Amino acid sequence: MSVGVVDLRRNNLLEVEYDDQPTPADPQRHANTYTPAPFYDPAALQKRFQALENQYGPAAVARGRAVARLLYEDSDADIVEKSMALETRYGRQVMDQALHLLGEKKPDNPKRCFGYLVGVVQGLAGAPPGP
Repeated sequence: MSVGVVDLRRNNLLEVEYDDQPTPADPQRHANTYTPAPFYDPAALQKRFQALENQYGPAAVARGRAVARLLYEDSDADIVEKSMALETRYGRQVMDQALHLLGEKKPDNPKRCFGYLVGVVQGLAGAPPGP
């Protein structure tokens, strides 16, 4: 994945839908789908992050932002808030294990996304899959 695409994802300006990893049954990996994200107001985003810090504390938001960075969603306050809720629900140890597993994935691996992170956390915690 190019540096430019990563930067656009980190700034919440581009969504990338990756094809699944090749399998023996389907060894061909198809093209990625790139969709521009709507523009947003950076000042409003900073206010949202400040509101999250006021509500949850700077340390929790810093951990949430680290999760978002791993997913190339640095500028997505919703992902930050959802990751904080995920850690609150399942605990820091489970979250750290899941983040380690996710961090081993290549940057263009379709599993490097929040939905996969949720599934890994639930699996490590022994929780049934669900919302």
